[in-house]
Parts: sequence; structure tokens; C-alpha cells
Amino acid sequence: MLIPGLLAVVAVGGCGSSGQTCTAIGSPPGINVLAPEVPGEATSGESASGEAPSGEAPSGESQPGGPEPGDPAPGGTTPTAPAPSGDGLVPTDLVLEACWDGTCQEYEVSRHWSSEPQRGFVEIRELPAEPVRVTLVADGRRLNPVTVVPEPVRPNGDECPALGPAASVTVDRDAAVRPG
Repeated sequence: MLIPGLLAVVAVGGCGSSGQTCTAIGSPPGINVLAPEVPGEATSGESASGEAPSGEAPSGESQPGGPEPGDPAPGGTTPTAPAPSGDGLVPTDLVLEACWDGTCQEYEVSRHWSSEPQRGFVEIRELPAEPVRVTLVADGRRLNPVTVVPEPVRPNGDECPALGPAASVTVDRDAAVRPG
């Protein structure tokens, strides 16, 4: 009787002894899309023409481990972001194509506004921690592909379990895409 009680005290006594608190904060696996602000951009759900975004998920062939045709894209559709070219046009569709292990899948970029830069995110639950070729498609225009290596994310610090993996791509004013 004394041994099990002593083991419980030792086990509880060791909890939190590192001083690091691991919270329930999450970090979904996926790819961040960053773009600079463009002068004359549309705001809060309107395109340059004043129309609301289409809200339609991209269509495409089903890939193993990816969403089925007709499934809504993770995160849905939110305000449109300006075209990376800086020409004042606002794409109504921003899609990210991710390829690894010989398979490619398209995902709609979920966008939200912050002061600067503008950010989008694609949640990819099956994203590997290995090289992934990423191609952005803005209103049907394919931008240059880049390769990123998603890495585990530790939102609570190094002493807590890793989440993710995640990576980022940045689009400049000339529509050039680069990792990071």
C-alpha cells in the first residue's frame, strides 16, 4: 500500500518541474503565404471591382490523402488579397498546389488581414516534414514554383511537444515567389 502511494507522489512531484508550461495552443500543419501590401488594394471582402469573393473551393482531381472533389477547402474563403504583381488587380482565386512523393494536390488559400504583410494559410493535415514543391495560382496564373521543407512548430517552446509541420512562402510585388 505504501509503495503505490509513494510512486504517485513521485510522479506528481516531477510534473512541471522544468518550469515550462505546455498549453493546449495548437499549430495546424500547413503553409503560410505572405504578400506585401499593394497601394489601392480592396478591403474586407471586396475585390477591386467592389464584388464579393466567389467563395468556391478549387476543383481538381482527388489525390491520395487529400480532399475529395467538391469538399470545401480547409479554412473556407475570406477577404481577397491583392495580386502579387502590384498592378492593383485583386485575384478572386488564390490556390496553392503542393507536391511531394509524386503526388500534387490543390488547396484554396484561406486569407485574413493583418497590418502588413498580408497573410494566407493553407492547412494540409498530411503535410510531410520533407521537401514540398509549392506553386501559387492567382486567378489561373501560375507563379514560379519553389521548394520548401516544412519543419515542426513549437508554439509553447522547446521543452513542449512539437506540432505542425509548417513552412512559408513569400510573394513579392513582381509576383516572384520565394521560400520563407
